[in-house]
Amino acid sequence: MTFNNVRVGLLVGIGGGIPRLPEHDVRLGDVVVGAPESGPAVVQYDLGKQGLNGVEVTRTLNKPPDQLLGVVNAVEDRYLRLGDDEESFFTEHLRRFETEYHHPEGSDCGSHDAVNLIVRSDREPGEEIKIHYITILSGDLVMKSPDV
Repeated sequence: MTFNNVRVGLLVGIGGGIPRLPEHDVRLGDVVVGAPESGPAVVQYDLGKQGLNGVEVTRTLNKPPDQLLGVVNAVEDRYLRLGDDEESFFTEHLRRFETEYHHPEGSDCGSHDAVNLIVRSDREPGEEIKIHYITILSGDLVMKSPDV
């Protein structure tokens, strides 16, 4: 079946993060748009060819059209002008731990060892939630271990 009148496919979802500090400080509540300055917009990390130098990724998606990115920028501008009291909820309740720290199964973050807690500075008022234009990794596997 083909859809001749469809011009743009929009992939929307929720995701877990793979830490990449300090370049991309993505936090709970942030929005990630697959539109990096260079390279593919979306990479399917669990599908490729195994080679001598590791896995060669074979499935990627290009950046969204400029018209769609313009809409994202307009939404971001409007958000920055309006502000939001709810955004402080994310910064007050999120605790992030070192990548090497393994969370005991079935526990909540309040019971974890604070020695492994990553201390991050608060964002400026009005900038608690950010939009990041970077490559998105997509796949069928749920990332539960930082060692993968």
